[in-house]
Amino acid sequence: MMIDFIIPLVPVPCPRPRVTRGGVTYYPKRYRDYKRDCTLCIKNNFPSLVIRDVKLLECLFVLPRPKYMSRGYSPNLIPHTKRPDLDNLLKTLNDCLEGAGILSNDCIISDIIASKRYAERDGIGARTEVKIQTYEVKK
Repeated sequence: MMIDFIIPLVPVPCPRPRVTRGGVTYYPKRYRDYKRDCTLCIKNNFPSLVIRDVKLLECLFVLPRPKYMSRGYSPNLIPHTKRPDLDNLLKTLNDCLEGAGILSNDCIISDIIASKRYAERDGIGARTEVKIQTYEVKK
């Protein structure tokens, strides 16, 4: 079975947890807000979906194009080679999939194909495209 969807939010990487002087650990507000919004977006699209085993998780993180790339660059997707790190974007997506209840744990993912790109010049804009391929259950 193949499940694919788009999260129409600017991807946010998973940061290091912060610690107060009193020893309380927390994540920055930007990350908490993104995680909340992303989880709600996934829950609204797939309210009762639960996946037991993921064969392949394909992710395309499309980040906003900087202003200096408005002219002289390809109007299509361009490889993104700066921060944020791809693995931190994946951590956030996995946390959101778990938070939405689609995955019980991210350890059930066996293979991942991930990439990050700058958005098209006149396209949809920043987003995360996700494709989840599950193992076929034989009856």
